[in-house]
Amino acid sequence: MHRIVCMATLVAGLGGQAAAEGWAVADLGPTPDMEQCMVNAKRVFARFSLFNTFEVGDRTDDEWIVYQWDMNEAGDDAIIVCLETDGAPHAFLSIFSNDRAPAEIRDRLSEDFKTYRY
Repeated sequence: MHRIVCMATLVAGLGGQAAAEGWAVADLGPTPDMEQCMVNAKRVFARFSLFNTFEVGDRTDDEWIVYQWDMNEAGDDAIIVCLETDGAPHAFLSIFSNDRAPAEIRDRLSEDFKTYRY
C-alpha cells in the first residue's frame, strides 16, 4: 500500500510529462467519467501482459487507482491514477523502471490508453 501511495503522490504532483532516473510520468488526458478511466486503465495492463511475462490480476485500490508490479523481466512497475481535476475526470500514468528506460514503456502504455477512447 505504501508503494501505491508514493506513486500516486508522484503522479498527482507532477501532472504533465516528467522524468527522473528510473521514473516516467505522463498526463493521459481527460476521460468522460471515472468508470471509463478505470476500464481503460485495466485494458492497458491486460494488453501489455499479452506481450510480456506477467499475469494480470484485478490490481485496483479503491476506485481511482489501477496498478501492476513486475510487468516484465526487468520488474517494472506502473500505476494509472484517475482523478477529478477541476470537476472533470483525468488520467495520469507513472512508471518505475529497474532498467532505467521507462520512457519507452510510458509511451506504449500512454498510446494504448488513448487508443481506448470512448
